[in-house]
Amino acid sequence: MVFIGGPGVHGQRAEFLARVSEHFETEIYGVGWDEWLPRYPKLRVKPPVKSPGFRHLCATSRIVLGLNQVNNDALYFSNRTWLSLACRGFHLTHYVPGLETVLEDGKHLAWYEDSAECLDKIDAYLKDAPAREQIAEAGCALAHEQHQYYHRMARILDIVRGEATPSLGIERDVAALMRNHGMNGHGGHNNGHANGHVAGHGHGHANGHAPRLST
Repeated sequence: MVFIGGPGVHGQRAEFLARVSEHFETEIYGVGWDEWLPRYPKLRVKPPVKSPGFRHLCATSRIVLGLNQVNNDALYFSNRTWLSLACRGFHLTHYVPGLETVLEDGKHLAWYEDSAECLDKIDAYLKDAPAREQIAEAGCALAHEQHQYYHRMARILDIVRGEATPSLGIERDVAALMRNHGMNGHGGHNNGHANGHVAGHGHGHANGHAPRLST
């Protein structure tokens, strides 16, 4: 099992992964872990990986674990989610409100709501390779077919042109922002809470995007 990312602003991921590591072999790839290793010496931290390494880890690991910075902000989740799915990883991530409007638990990925449920699901899925394979395949297909950058931009432009009705608050906010800046259907940058639904330029909370990746 792998986790790809940092320890979190306050080390919340370090504490969580230390508990998981007590029960299951877990490898961590990322930066910023040095200050947490004295407190959690059993963490197995490795250097960060670039795109080819990320794809390899997702494709070859039994579980790609997901941990958000916060879990009570509606539809806020890391771009790790879409990247893991796009690279055909079986992704087990923390639930956030509204996640079920985008992805289906047990179909495209799996989610948990606390550490106890996470441990239970890890145990269950490690024993069920066919289920992991089926979910990883469905999640990968969904990411490539519906959740790439050009899907986001096409949706935004359709809304700005009045050819589609915003169905989410974030869509309405972005459409209003583009109109206020006189973009009139021309793409621009979007910072802040992109929360897995609109394309940003990789800064701030531009989460939940699956760039075109070869798997």
